[in-house]
Amino acid sequence: MQLVVYLKNQTIKSPIYADDSDTKATMMAVKNEVIEHCSPFRRYIAINLNDWSVTIKESDLIALEVQ
Repeated sequence: MQLVVYLKNQTIKSPIYADDSDTKATMMAVKNEVIEHCSPFRRYIAINLNDWSVTIKESDLIALEVQ
């Protein structure tokens, strides 16, 4: 499974892990956590998954998808 972050000017994909640490439940939990923390008062969102992390500008975020 992969978490895909769609931004205004690019698409970011999380790595695929061989040790099953990227289950659909884990990806959906990360996705839901990001959605819950979106607010007009935040400027940046940090997404952390195992050893992969990305910080994005909230105004650039278009969508999140689990593939």
